[in-house]
Amino acid sequence: MAGKTIGSASDVDLRPGTEALKQLPDAVGDATELSAKFSKDGTAIKHTQVAQHKSLPPEEWTGAAADAASDEIQKLGTKTEQLAEPFGGASGALNEWATNLGSLRDQIKTLQGDWDSAIAQYHKDIAAAGPNPSGQTFISAPGAVPSNQEAIAEYNRAIKTARQTLRSAQDGFKTTYTGYLSQCSEGAQTAANKINAARREVVSDQAGAGGRDAVGASLFLPSELPTVSGVAMWAHAQEVAPEIAEDLKKQPKTVEEVKAFNEKWGDLLGNPFYANALSQYVTVDDIYNASLDALGAGDGRSPRPGSNPGDSVYLFNKNLGTLLAMSTGGTNLSGATAGAQVSFDLMSDHLTGKDGVKVSELVQTKLDQLKEAGWKSYTIPGYPEGVPQYTLQGYDVFGQLAGYAARENPALALGAGFYENPAGGTSVFADMVQWDHDTKAGEVAHLSYAGRAVNMSLIPFDQTDADKGHYDPLQSVFELSDTPDTLEVHNNPLLNQAEEHRLEKFRSALDTNTSFNVGERPINLVRYLTGSRGASMSNGSVFLDGGEAFGKAISDATAPTEWSGAEDLSDPAYNAWKADAKHRSSIVANLIAGYVDGLDVDHGATDKIGGEDIFGKKNSALRSWMGTILAPHVSDIAENIHDPAKDKDSLVAWGEDPSNGHSKIRLNGYLVERLTGKDGLFQDLAFDRPEVVDNDLAKNSNPLDDQYAGGRLPAIKALQIAAYDGYIDELRRGMQGSDVSSVIDSATNHWSGLICQAYDADLEREIAIGVDKDTANKRIRSIFDFVAGQAIPAVAGKVPGVGGIVDAAINAAAGGGEDAFLPINNADKAAAANQSAQATQALNYQLGQQQSGAEKSPSLGTVVQELLQTGVTRAIYESSAWTENGISVHEHPEILKGELADKCLENGTIRNWTDLSGADQVWIEGHFANGAYEKSYNDLANNGTLQRVIGELEKK
Repeated sequence: MAGKTIGSASDVDLRPGTEALKQLPDAVGDATELSAKFSKDGTAIKHTQVAQHKSLPPEEWTGAAADAASDEIQKLGTKTEQLAEPFGGASGALNEWATNLGSLRDQIKTLQGDWDSAIAQYHKDIAAAGPNPSGQTFISAPGAVPSNQEAIAEYNRAIKTARQTLRSAQDGFKTTYTGYLSQCSEGAQTAANKINAARREVVSDQAGAGGRDAVGASLFLPSELPTVSGVAMWAHAQEVAPEIAEDLKKQPKTVEEVKAFNEKWGDLLGNPFYANALSQYVTVDDIYNASLDALGAGDGRSPRPGSNPGDSVYLFNKNLGTLLAMSTGGTNLSGATAGAQVSFDLMSDHLTGKDGVKVSELVQTKLDQLKEAGWKSYTIPGYPEGVPQYTLQGYDVFGQLAGYAARENPALALGAGFYENPAGGTSVFADMVQWDHDTKAGEVAHLSYAGRAVNMSLIPFDQTDADKGHYDPLQSVFELSDTPDTLEVHNNPLLNQAEEHRLEKFRSALDTNTSFNVGERPINLVRYLTGSRGASMSNGSVFLDGGEAFGKAISDATAPTEWSGAEDLSDPAYNAWKADAKHRSSIVANLIAGYVDGLDVDHGATDKIGGEDIFGKKNSALRSWMGTILAPHVSDIAENIHDPAKDKDSLVAWGEDPSNGHSKIRLNGYLVERLTGKDGLFQDLAFDRPEVVDNDLAKNSNPLDDQYAGGRLPAIKALQIAAYDGYIDELRRGMQGSDVSSVIDSATNHWSGLICQAYDADLEREIAIGVDKDTANKRIRSIFDFVAGQAIPAVAGKVPGVGGIVDAAINAAAGGGEDAFLPINNADKAAAANQSAQATQALNYQLGQQQSGAEKSPSLGTVVQELLQTGVTRAIYESSAWTENGISVHEHPEILKGELADKCLENGTIRNWTDLSGADQVWIEGHFANGAYEKSYNDLANNGTLQRVIGELEKK
């Protein structure tokens, strides 16, 4: 043995330096080569065409690509240039480490030589000590004992010194060597940190661990590069889809496995790329079975029927509900997924999956599977198969999972193919309506479960009314059919186009007849869904959520549309608009018919308590939505009240073929009577009284800027505002170029019936709940007075058009109307306007009292006549038709003299009507009514339509 290893306490290490002080691996060449490659790659990326030409007009190298593509190419150039930067940092770090490594290797080599030299000197010192005297014979003096102890001691001292010298030198070498190793390790870590830092600028640790496709998906964000990002995400989705499918279908799962699935894959199920890729490997039946299996996992205890499965299972089932919605071709505009949705909508027609399958084919397969599984029975875990009360059908499962996903994510929506089968034939929506009718699912959902809901729930049960709502699968469909709440925020043309296409298919599906008889014959589907489904016949309740989801979906789907171009029947675009416009008006008309159907059911002693119909009470959310839905269509409703339609093909309500760019709602005489008569629609809508939210918006006297719980105007209030707004606007527009008297007569014929009926329905309701008539009149008058005397839209400088005021009031009701009516940043003018409104209200009301007797509240006829006169006065004042002595006042304001000039002019310019005091507004009305426009005001007072409606109401 050459010597003991380093660290021996009694001996020395005689190994050569190359063995005792191991040399560092020679990685200098590799590191230098890799550094050079990084530098070369970075330079190459910087000099690619896409990076070099990023600032040039796209036409120079793209061949005049479309704007969207050009924008993305330019962004890709910037992104590419950014991707080149980290290569330089990585190259520098490697080069620095290679230099340091070479230096350390040289120093270690020198240290190895010093080690060997120390050993050589040690051997010399040992040799100089001479032979070991302990083995020699010594001759002592006569008479003495022979001894060589002194020589041995001297020898031992020499050996010990040699060893100590060597050990001391070797200890120093080892310390130095260890320092070199530490320097090497620290240098390597520093280089690695620099390289990782450079890499993290473009690729996260998580993406790096996910492999090449995951890196690609993370590099190109859909918000920046939708096309490139789409390709990358689709590639990664194809890679991981089989693994997701395997994890999803694994049975049985433990709670821990359910949690692991949620953490690893849950968010991806809402991404359209991953949801569609996964569709290649799982069926709808697989999804339903996975949900039920997770329910059986329970909350970690022994699985037992009725046990609360816990948050992890609920989250798992919510994720599956999202997957179901997305697999219909649905959209998810929540959070970061919105960018992926844009990318998917842009790319989906060009993506292919396993065996070349197209996305459209994947969606069609899922739609077919939804119908097939919809009628199939599934047993709740823990119960024997075939027990009806513990069995769910496929549409039940869909309703719970997809409905829960919709509630948790309002930005989720079904695909257009759900409503209209792309392959032809029955759609999933139509099939579900048929199933709902045949199984009476909507009615069963309202029955008392007597504890059964606990066992039937795949989602949270009996915790809120929203939870219970998803026992009705069609309600879940309605929740997934409204426009995603975040669409307006994103304001992306591609998303807007896709949403309009989806709503078009939804409207087409709604505006059809039932495939079954309702009574004696099929009826319009919207009419059926509104008033004849659920428990409408037994207790008046149609919707478990009171109609909130249905109302919002209908509201989003029926916003009026106008055609401004030529009505050319050979134009496919016009014909498509024409059909869709008719669907919109027909849906609203049949919504009215269905609501009236619900009101017409006599529920005996439980009905009309306090004058309130039980149908409206049970479906209060839909009642609330009715005002918002009907307000944009008040002109059509007013026309029907004035001139009801004749019956058409046994229909009571329909949408007309468009003319002049508009499709009208038509209602027959019976329906108009039920709209306006005793216990009719208007009177029911007056019972919608949402709570006013206490906030700063309500501190002025504007009765239209209140914010309401639920975010909607009271239904009758919305109709009142829209009707009076429409009346004033028709007057204003008509007077621009026609005889004033004829315009007033036409507008009064058109609007007076609706204005009278809406006012009277509100008054009747107030009296029914115990409000005295005088107080009720004052409150209702304030709304009309403000519309006529003060309300202006938020868009400065524009005269209110039809719906301008009601739109502002609707926005205020939802909390968005702080400056909806009064001039922005003009507190003095706002204060004066409020005073003006108050004065107008007070003076007009006093005028009504004087005309009807000071001891009693004014008659309905007096009030309405005053309202119409006020509208006429403002319209004349603001129109070019206002003349004095035959001269246009707006063209020649100097024609005004005396008191009229004092009230109407400011610095030679006509004041805004809204700037006039209440007293001046009343004075000007008197000036018009007793002067050049006396005949017009007399004709208004004697208008046959107005007198007939007032007479009928006062007689009632």
